[in-house]
Amino acid sequence: MEAQYISIGRIAKSFGVNGEVVVDSLSDSETRFESLKDVYLLAHGTRTKLSVENVRPFGKRFIVRFRDIADRDRAEKLPGSYIQIEKKDVAPLPDGRHYIFELIGLDVLTEDGVNLGKVQGIIPTGENDVYEVHGPGGEILIPATKEVVKHIDIPGAKIVVKLIPGLLD
Repeated sequence: MEAQYISIGRIAKSFGVNGEVVVDSLSDSETRFESLKDVYLLAHGTRTKLSVENVRPFGKRFIVRFRDIADRDRAEKLPGSYIQIEKKDVAPLPDGRHYIFELIGLDVLTEDGVNLGKVQGIIPTGENDVYEVHGPGGEILIPATKEVVKHIDIPGAKIVVKLIPGLLD
């Protein structure tokens, strides 16, 4: 089985003259970058394995130095590239929590079994996420609250929701 990869960061820009880069985290885990050893860099359609030499916080971002990138010239080619790990290496989440990649593509059904479509994206709002669902009735935005989302079944590839007034209007 071919490995699957999850993007955990996106390189925003180079930093300094020693090949360091500024990375925007795509991970909910605040400590995700602290333990990185080997990662994959997806740059210009090519995935390359790299060793992480050093990571340090930089505001809400991180400064990362790769062992294999030692100068600014190489680092300047990396903005827009993604830092990835193998899907099998993601940290386990507490019960009831799910990674975005686990939710994308799931069928969304009402409690009565009506298929509303598939999750195409997740919109973070601060208060709660919103599932962007595309289906036969067009786009529906589903608030990811306990009132609306009744059950998430990853192995069964579905989310069961309770329709509340105004949800389909």
